[in-house]
Amino acid sequence: MKRLKTVGRLALYTLIFIISSALAGVFIANLYSLFVFFGADSVPLDIFIIENLGLTVIISGILIIVFGGLTLVARGINPLKYLDFKRISLKDSAASLMMGIGFSLFVSCLLTLVKLDTVIPDTVSEEMMEAIAANFPLILLAIGVVVPFYEEFFFRGLIFKELQRSSKLWIAVVLQGLIFGAFHLNWFQFIYTFPAGIVMGLVFLRYRSIWTSILIHLGWNTTSTLLSLPDDLPLSGFVGLLLLGAGLLFAGLYYTYKIRPKAIELEESEPIGPGEPIIEGETL
Repeated sequence: MKRLKTVGRLALYTLIFIISSALAGVFIANLYSLFVFFGADSVPLDIFIIENLGLTVIISGILIIVFGGLTLVARGINPLKYLDFKRISLKDSAASLMMGIGFSLFVSCLLTLVKLDTVIPDTVSEEMMEAIAANFPLILLAIGVVVPFYEEFFFRGLIFKELQRSSKLWIAVVLQGLIFGAFHLNWFQFIYTFPAGIVMGLVFLRYRSIWTSILIHLGWNTTSTLLSLPDDLPLSGFVGLLLLGAGLLFAGLYYTYKIRPKAIELEESEPIGPGEPIIEGETL
């Protein structure tokens, strides 16, 4: 019964994700219709959608947070407590950002050096890259800030919490990383989003605060959006950036697991809803 409930709630969260994305798309389509109606310079609908990709992402993210939060409230759960929106120190924040920046540098350089895109092509189109260049401030806000917040709310918050109810902790960690990678609908991105999801899940467990995974994701996405590796960069440049990224990632993980004390667990778990205790204290 417990696993059946988990599957049902995961299905509900997936539906929320899909509906939110669809509603954002409908909004952009209606906006396009208004522009055409009032005689604005018309462009094909697909180009208009790409040009407003940042706005679509922001609207979709807001809807996912609102609908996801309402499902918790409907179950008598305080979303802020349940999803562990606990304050962290400046050192913890810096370590989290360091891990995100390091991961972005390491992965970008590694994938370029091994030329993985020649084996598994990235599905990001030229039109999308042009849209990013043409609307860069909005794209940076959407991809660099909004996406990390709502994806961590969704994957490390809603999804991961549900998986912990019916699975051993290590299974839940792997599954939430797998789901995180699969939701990108891109084999090229899956190669690094799957392990990244596992890392963020583990760090989230270590700090007991979702802000750490949000900051890792923010550092990762912002660096990836800002980073543009020139094709003529010498091999030594790629290797240097790869080592820098690996060093930042290692330093953040070392601080997290060796220097910073482990988060103190509550002696008694607070109930999050009728008959639904928080799962605390289980080890990998």
